[in-house]
Amino acid sequence: MAAQGDPATTAGGSYFLPRTCKWNVTEVRSGTVLSPTYGQYGQTSVYVTVDYPLNESTPMSGNYFLKQIMLNFTIYSGTQLIMNVFKVDGADVICKTVSRICGFFFGR
Repeated sequence: MAAQGDPATTAGGSYFLPRTCKWNVTEVRSGTVLSPTYGQYGQTSVYVTVDYPLNESTPMSGNYFLKQIMLNFTIYSGTQLIMNVFKVDGADVICKTVSRICGFFFGR
């Protein structure tokens, strides 16, 4: 059983973090957040760059495979648990030389 706060089981984690990917922490930001639900608390944002090999576990954007994305993990500083995982908009790198249509691979 995975631990609570495990990025591989957090929303989107299993899709964007397959076992075959390589990832690196790109940036870490700490700050205080005011939330109507949790009140004021310390939060750390960890930005992770994820690189994918070209295989069946590679996520897709439309009909094209993703080569790289960036994820933002928000972490509750008091317990170090992951609260949210967001895909950073505009950071996608798409492999336009190979696409998949109906389960078949097509190279260009």
